[in-house]
Amino acid sequence: MAMPITNISTDTKLIHRNKTLINEINDALILDNNVNVFQKSNYRPLTHEMRINVLNKECSTNSQLPSLAHVKRVSILNYLVFTLRSKNLFYCSVPKVATRTLLNFFTYLHIEELIAYISNSSTLQNELVKSEFARQGLLFDLQFLQKKLTLNSVTNNYNGQDTQLQVLNAFKQSLLNYSDQPDDLWHLHQNNVLPLIKLKNINDQHTINFIHDATKVLFVRHPFNRLASAYYDKIATLRIPSAQGARNIQVSMYDDVRRGICRKFAQQYLNTSELTFYQQQHPWLRHQRKINPLNDPCRTVIPTFEHFVEYILDYRSGVQLDVHWAPYSHLCKVCTFKYDFIGKYETIADDMQLLLKLAGADTKEWQIKMINSNRSTVGKDDMYKKLYETLPEHLICKLQHIYSKDVSLFNYNIEDYVDRAKLSNCRMYHQFRYHIETFSV
Repeated sequence: MAMPITNISTDTKLIHRNKTLINEINDALILDNNVNVFQKSNYRPLTHEMRINVLNKECSTNSQLPSLAHVKRVSILNYLVFTLRSKNLFYCSVPKVATRTLLNFFTYLHIEELIAYISNSSTLQNELVKSEFARQGLLFDLQFLQKKLTLNSVTNNYNGQDTQLQVLNAFKQSLLNYSDQPDDLWHLHQNNVLPLIKLKNINDQHTINFIHDATKVLFVRHPFNRLASAYYDKIATLRIPSAQGARNIQVSMYDDVRRGICRKFAQQYLNTSELTFYQQQHPWLRHQRKINPLNDPCRTVIPTFEHFVEYILDYRSGVQLDVHWAPYSHLCKVCTFKYDFIGKYETIADDMQLLLKLAGADTKEWQIKMINSNRSTVGKDDMYKKLYETLPEHLICKLQHIYSKDVSLFNYNIEDYVDRAKLSNCRMYHQFRYHIETFSV
């Protein structure tokens, strides 16, 4: 087992600043009988300090820091975790929990630290940044960003700067100005365009010390609300090319999932001739989902929420652990890493403001941006709750079991989405009627 290096120089002033700010935040958020800084919700709100205390109590048996070998072998962390060395921040991004806004924000801050490093700015004092960035052969993929930007329209704004700084400043501005159609940042990070923001690219000698010292940020959401949002976003919204000239257009992964659900419950969606179409296909094609989507009878079928839930609960579907609905207690290893900042989707306006302060980015531009970026979520809770009204009891019980850690670790109530009467038989159901694999925290 690789041992952590103890004689690593870290920016102790920055660490102390972050911890001090968190203490100030907790002090400012103590609730009394007259003041509630959180938005209204159906569950008892907690201060940030109380959120951390609940998490630590529930995770008390897992008190050891992760080893380097453990961190390196958990591939999902390299996909979901983003780091800011200059601000000593570690962010685990949970899909369907304001990731579009948060990932945009962390990417913006990383571009700022790249600009400071390249321009040799005196504001960049963090020794880890200097040593890590100097070691890295490629700071970012210049050609990839150039393709995403029309530099001719912005070059004049950065006269005298080299190409790297021109591209970074232009990309930084595009991040600040994005609105309805932001760049696909997940695609950008999957292509390792900004390698130094990813946990896997921190030098092995520094990884454990960084994880120990960094302020670790996590945003969560009621698991039933998140699941309903994933259904509407990934399954109930068709993303299919038009019939004309579309045979070379790749259909998204989630259209494959949607069609897979339709095929599983084909008797309830297709007529006789459409069912015959599938029967005439070679079994290998049916199994491998190689049927041309433009000829697929399930092409325009939107499955019900009930069938979606039943499908993702079936391990044979191959999508049970998809990041958009897998428990975030599993995805972000919440009992392995001691998260210092826990934001909630239900109180996102307030929590975003606190994150801006913690990151030293509480400018007017970002405050306005954070408010505007989350307005689209208002009013959807009732729509999501209706999905659970007709969900059969056995599926409710399975969901309760799978998301039990998310619920207990972050003070959520299943009853906010499900009638208590439906939950009364769940314990007996779990004990005697089936065995379902639990996700490791």
